[in-house]
Amino acid sequence: MLLTRILSALVGIPVILATAYFGGPVFLFFVLLLALLARQEVADLGQRREMELELSLSLSGVVASITLAYIQGEAVLGPVMVATLLTVLTWQIISFRTFSWFSAIYTLFGIFYTGILPAYLVLLRGRPEGLHWLLVVLLGTWGTDTLAYFGGSRWGKRKLSPQISPNKTLEGALAGLFGAVMIVLLYGFWLGWPLLKTMALGLAIGIAAQLGDLSESSLKRFVGVKDSGHLIPGHGGVLDRFDSLLFSAPVAYYFFTRFFG
Repeated sequence: MLLTRILSALVGIPVILATAYFGGPVFLFFVLLLALLARQEVADLGQRREMELELSLSLSGVVASITLAYIQGEAVLGPVMVATLLTVLTWQIISFRTFSWFSAIYTLFGIFYTGILPAYLVLLRGRPEGLHWLLVVLLGTWGTDTLAYFGGSRWGKRKLSPQISPNKTLEGALAGLFGAVMIVLLYGFWLGWPLLKTMALGLAIGIAAQLGDLSESSLKRFVGVKDSGHLIPGHGGVLDRFDSLLFSAPVAYYFFTRFFG
């Protein structure tokens, strides 16, 4: 299993880094592809608890959120969320016999989770220093996941959240935070970023990444599955691999725009 995870990472990471380097439409297409695959996984998970992710609404919501963020920037996300809410609720009124309130709420969740949150990856890359900002988030998030995994395997004793994810430990979580801070500090030192702000950024990325991981684990626990999908050998589905980024990207984006200019 570990060898499979390593081989998958060796294939996947260069693709992510290459699309991040090129930016523009190339990175937009890559994020859209990941988001649509994640949307399908959310739809499949919901069916296990009889929650429908309405196809046309969720597809258009995901594509619109990410594409408009690429074209118009951060300011468009507020209107997109309002328009999404009104559209889904209107559809629930029109189709109240076949489209339940549970499905309406789940559709809103699916659009936000796999559309709005991934849009922040595009927003990060679109900033003047976007390549560096995006790379810091990617490396800090991967460092969190990697150090948490190995730290938990080596020193883990106290369970972090046994009802959600029995294998995660407090020691692993602390190792993940350490990994995020160290990686972000090294990158920030290379670019000459202020020390305290960079340390705080590392902590923010490390905390957000682990919350993203636990949130997806909670969803899987709710529907009773181990993995969100089987697309990536050794990692499960797209959500299993990118759940941490869904939280760390927006947190880092607002941290950067507020404190790094």
